[in-house]
Amino acid sequence: MRLVFASLFWLGTSLRDNHLDTSSRLSLFVGTPSRLGGMDLQGRSRHSPVAPFRVREAPEISSPILMASPSPDEESEPVPRWSFRRALRTLIWFNGPDPLKRVRKWWKGAPAELPETNNEKAPEDLQDGFVLVVGATGGVGRRIVEKLLKQGFNVRALARNRSKALAMLSGGEEPSGTRGEDGSGLLDIRQADITKMEELTPDVFEGVKAVFVCSAAIVTPKDDSKDRKKYYQGIKFFEPTVVDLPKDVDCMGVRNVVKAAKNYGSVGEVKLFGGNPSLASDWKRWKELDDVVMGGRSESKLDRTKTDPKTGLTYADFSGVVRDKFGGFVSFRTENLSPPLDLSAYQGLRLRVRGDGNRYKVVMREEKNWDSTSLVATVDTTPRGEGDEWETLDLPLSSFRRCKRAETTKDEKERPPTFKEIHSIQLMLSRFEFDGKMNPNYKEGNFSLQVKDISVYKENQGPRVVQISSAGVTRPGRSGLNVMQEPPAIRLNESLGYILFWKLRGEDAVRESDLPFTVIRPCALVEEAGGAPLEIGQVGECLVQGENEWTSNWGDYIKGK
Repeated sequence: MRLVFASLFWLGTSLRDNHLDTSSRLSLFVGTPSRLGGMDLQGRSRHSPVAPFRVREAPEISSPILMASPSPDEESEPVPRWSFRRALRTLIWFNGPDPLKRVRKWWKGAPAELPETNNEKAPEDLQDGFVLVVGATGGVGRRIVEKLLKQGFNVRALARNRSKALAMLSGGEEPSGTRGEDGSGLLDIRQADITKMEELTPDVFEGVKAVFVCSAAIVTPKDDSKDRKKYYQGIKFFEPTVVDLPKDVDCMGVRNVVKAAKNYGSVGEVKLFGGNPSLASDWKRWKELDDVVMGGRSESKLDRTKTDPKTGLTYADFSGVVRDKFGGFVSFRTENLSPPLDLSAYQGLRLRVRGDGNRYKVVMREEKNWDSTSLVATVDTTPRGEGDEWETLDLPLSSFRRCKRAETTKDEKERPPTFKEIHSIQLMLSRFEFDGKMNPNYKEGNFSLQVKDISVYKENQGPRVVQISSAGVTRPGRSGLNVMQEPPAIRLNESLGYILFWKLRGEDAVRESDLPFTVIRPCALVEEAGGAPLEIGQVGECLVQGENEWTSNWGDYIKGK
C-alpha cells in the first residue's frame, strides 16, 4: 500500500490543475508516435495536403508543445473534466515509471509467454503449426499424410470417418500426440464433413499453416464388393457410379475449407492476435492508452468480448470520442510482450478490420521503455455500413519509419529498423500525422475501429493450399469436341453429376481465395508406379470464363506411368 500512496502522491503533484509542471515529466507519458506515409489498400503511397500548424505555449509548461489552433467554436465547446483516476489506471497497467512498475506487477501479474516453435526439420514458417490434409483416407490423401510425417511436418488428418482414419493412419490406435524419435512429425486426426460448414470449427484449423485438399466425390464401379475389388484392379474400365453429389463435395466442400482456413487458420500468414481459441485471450494484453495521460479529454473503450456472428470468433472493438483540446489522440496498445516478437523474416503486417474512414497509425517498439522511439506507419480505413465485410490492410515493413512521438528521428537512415525484437504494438488515431503535419483523414468526435486479427505475411512464398483436382475439367462443353474420343471421365461427365464442371468450380474457389496455391490435375492414378520415365513441360489450354468467353492458361505438366 505504501507503493500505491507513493504513486498517488507523485502523480498528484505532477498533474495538478489538469497539466504537468514540467515538460520532462510530460515526456514520460505522451508517447504519441507519428506516421510514416499514407498507404492505401493496395500498398501505394498516398499523400494529401495537410492543414498548417503552429507552436503554442501551454500554460505553466517550460517547453513548447505542438497544439492545433482552436476555432472560436472549439473554444466554447463544453468538454468533460479531466480524469485523474483514468490516467492513473492507464499508467499502472503499462510499464510506466517506477514505482508504478512494481505496483502494476503486484496488481496484474506477469504476462503469459508466447508459444515457441517445436519443429526444426520442416520449413521455418511451418515449424510450429500443422499441415491439414483434407480427405486423408483417400488413395492420394493417405499417401500425402505418410510422406509429410516422414519429412518432419506436423499433420492434422481430416476425414468423415474417424474410425477409418485411425485404422488407415495409425494402426487403429489413437495417435501418441508427440513427435517420433526419428524426427517424424506429430499426427492429429479429426472428423468433419466438409459439406457442412458448421463442422469446420475453429479448433480444426487451429495452428494450420498449409492445406492439402484431397477430398473428392466418391466414384466407384457399379456393383463393387465391400472390399472394393473392382476399384483396386487399377486402370480397367467398369461402369462407374457416383456415391456423393459432386456439387456438394468438389465445389461447396472445397469452398468451405478455403473459407474456414482463412477465418480460423494461419494459412499464408502467421496470426499474432485474433479470435482463434488460443489467441482470444491475447486481446487481454491490450489496453486503452489515450491523451488522458497528458491532460487530454478524449475517451475510448476497448471491448474484447464482441463476437462475429458469421465466424463465432471474438474481435477487438475500439470506440469512443476523440477530442482535440489538451491532446487529440486515442489508442490501444499491448503490454510489453515476453518474449518479444521477431518479425525480421516477414515482409509486412496485415490487419483485418472494419473501419470508419479515419487514418490510423500502427506503432511498434523495439525497446521496453515506456516512451522509447517507435516504428510507425499509417493506414486508411474505409467507412463501413450495416453488415459490411472485413477489409484486409497490408502494411509492408519497409513503410515503417523510426520516430520519436510525432517526429522522424535524426538517425532514421543510419539506424534502419531490424524488427528482430518487437516489445509492443499499438493502434492509434491522432490528429497529428508526421513532422508537424496534420492527419488529413482525421475527424474529431466519435470513432470506431473493429479489429478481427493482426498477422504477419511473407511475399513470394511457396503454395500454402494444394488442391488435387482432375485432368479434363475444362473440356466438357467445349465446341468441336468429339466426346466419344475423350477419356471416360469426360464422356460420362453428365451421368456422374457433372463432376468435372464442379471440380473446376472448386478450383475457382481456391484461386479466388487470395491464398498462395497450386492446383494439380492428375489423370487416372494407379496403386503402383509403371516405371516409365517422367516427362516435364509446359502447355497452354483454354478456360471458360463465361458463356462465350475463353482465355488461355499456361501450366506445367508431368507425364509418366
